[in-house]
Amino acid sequence: MSGPTGEDPLKLAILTSRSLRHFFFVNSIARHHEVMGVVREVKRDLVAEAKGDRPHVLAEHLAERDEAERRYFAEHLEPACSDVLDVGVGGSNSPLVYDFLVAHDPDAVLLFGTSIIEPPILSRFEGRIINMHLVVTPEYLRRMGQEHPDVVVYAVRLDRGLSPPEVMDTVPGTRWAEERGLTDHQYIVPGGGGFGEIMNNAYV
Repeated sequence: MSGPTGEDPLKLAILTSRSLRHFFFVNSIARHHEVMGVVREVKRDLVAEAKGDRPHVLAEHLAERDEAERRYFAEHLEPACSDVLDVGVGGSNSPLVYDFLVAHDPDAVLLFGTSIIEPPILSRFEGRIINMHLVVTPEYLRRMGQEHPDVVVYAVRLDRGLSPPEVMDTVPGTRWAEERGLTDHQYIVPGGGGFGEIMNNAYV
């Protein structure tokens, strides 16, 4: 097995969640590198937490998203790894996961779809954590840069849709302090959501 550039494959641990898109991610990485261990974290129940008329709308959206995942990722019912650890909501920061990672001692720890990782995992694997996202906001990147400058972040899209028009006319990062992607309630507005609608053919 070799990496896409012909170099020796990396030995990786992956912290992710339990949807088909997360298994697709793991299995895609496993085609080029050795996945030593996978942690699958249970997601929060967003429908139960929603208020007002949101539970019904959110439930419809999530059902359509899940159906889209079954169409696109049906062959990825399980992650391609023999050592899988299942944890509850927020469990990626538990002592159990820390010990799991230390035992494997991977070249790098990939994060995709978990809760925000905290010390001691961050400090133990300093310089070896790669954080991967579909969508990120300037607020998230600024905070990560200030609090965890050693963490590498990869994303498909930067959502800065709440930035002033004159900032939107510039190349991302040119007026970094003025770029904004979250509302006062810390939600992404349509823009990042538009990406999800295109990917899932689901509308909220």
